[in-house]
This record gives sequence, C-alpha cells and structure tokens, in this order.
Amino acid sequence: VCDLVAMGRSQIVDPDFCNKAKAGDVENIRLCMGCNVGCFDVTAEPFGPTSTPIRCTRNPFVCREGQPHIFRKAAAPKKVLVAGGGYGGLITANMLKAKGHTPIVCEASSQLGGAMLMAGKNEYKKEMAQAVHWEAKQCEKNGIEIRLNTPVTPALIEEIKPEAVIIAIGGKPYLPDYVTGLEQPNVYTYLDVMTDKVA
Repeated sequence: VCDLVAMGRSQIVDPDFCNKAKAGDVENIRLCMGCNVGCFDVTAEPFGPTSTPIRCTRNPFVCREGQPHIFRKAAAPKKVLVAGGGYGGLITANMLKAKGHTPIVCEASSQLGGAMLMAGKNEYKKEMAQAVHWEAKQCEKNGIEIRLNTPVTPALIEEIKPEAVIIAIGGKPYLPDYVTGLEQPNVYTYLDVMTDKVA
C-alpha cells in the first residue's frame, strides 16, 4: 500500500504510458531502456529561455508534443527506402508510417537490430534488445515491408523506385591509429566478442 506512485522517465519515453496501462494495452507501451542520455544527464533547467530541452533515445518527439505539425500527416506521402534495419532504421520506419508515408526497410544481414541488438546481449543492457524487438514488432503491426538479406544497391533502388532514401546503416568500431599492436591476433573489437568470434 502506498500513497503515491511516480514515474518520470517512463512518461518521457511514452507520454501515453498511463492511458495505455489503464486500457490494458501494455504491449504497446514504449519502455525506457535506462540509457540516461538526454534526460537524466541534462544539467540545465529543461524548461526555460536558455534551457537545454530534454531528449530521449526512444521518443524523438519529447518536448515537442505541443507542436501540431510534428504529428500532422504528410500532404504528399512518399515511398521511402530505409537502408538499414537497426534501431535507427526501425524507429525511422515507424515514424514515417505515422506520418502517412510508405517505408520499405532493407537490411543487409539476416536479422534486425544492428549494434543495439549486440549491446542488448549484455545482461545489464537487455533493455536495449527489448527496444529493438519492440520497434520491430511495431513495424510488423504497422504493415511495414521489411526485407532481410537485402543490401541496398543501384539495382534495388531501380527496382523499388523510392521517392526518398534514408541511410541508417550504422557504423563500424573505431580503431585508433595511435594505438600500436591492433593488428595482433590477440586483439579483438567488441563486435568480435559479441558475435561469438572469440571464445
């Protein structure tokens, strides 16, 4: 028994958290993944003339809820090719769909998630993998076409004939050139470890 239950970051991530919970629509609640980037680490007053607005890795619309044009449907919907099925590509596809566009996600590998899914393999970062799975599930619910094992090539672009292309192919580990010995056989990147190339 308690007098008050307060949730801060949970409602930054999903301002409809309470409404969805009340309606029993739990699976559609966008959950915080505890990255603390843009919310917890904001040092200035978040609401003032010289403030730094709160940001959220999972909710790109945070602090912009009062701007109707953000949520307005596109006047001229487009077919948009999203190159990359990592977290960035998935959330982009869902935002495009919400605006009335027709996104097509093409992922070069055999699974969605990219680096975020890799990070989520760590027990203390499993919320990151959950975020990827949630966005993928939303893409499925939204009827978004997803093509795995499909690198974006000139031939593919000619086949799909998109009106716009968004590049969301992620990045590669940075190997600093000022560190010697990186070419040694006992030196591995985090990707080598997370993809089980290292026992």
